[in-house]
Amino acid sequence: MLKNSAVATLRQRHSLIAQGKATPTSPLPPVKVIVAVSDEAVQLKLVDEAGGIRRSSLTNVWSYRSLDSAWWKPIDGLSLPMARLYAQYLGGTLDLVPLEGWGSDCYVTFNKPPHANVEQILPTDLLTDDHAPSSDGLLLDAQARRGSR
Repeated sequence: MLKNSAVATLRQRHSLIAQGKATPTSPLPPVKVIVAVSDEAVQLKLVDEAGGIRRSSLTNVWSYRSLDSAWWKPIDGLSLPMARLYAQYLGGTLDLVPLEGWGSDCYVTFNKPPHANVEQILPTDLLTDDHAPSSDGLLLDAQARRGSR
């Protein structure tokens, strides 16, 4: 997503220079990334000022097929649909909010698993000092477990 925003910002700049609305020495608008972490989720917000996506092109944004539009180039690949697929695979969401003529906001959210859903590798009674053969207090070595029986 960051690459998409950076490339779109550069394309917007080249377009503005070609139209005479910007000079090559004027500063590029920033691509902002905001990360928020809470007890339940990790959220990312990516904001660019690259002109946004036309409403007529929004139906093609999530398509896996080749697109025939002015803003998409074959070298860009399938990054938006693949990014959304990866987010869903990891239990998250990806939402895109384009503002035509201004830029795009992208929101990615990943839920933190609650403690009850985390897989426990060792039973908790094996992690106590009274079951450990050594003084370190943890019984994590399979060979040591076999020797203690």
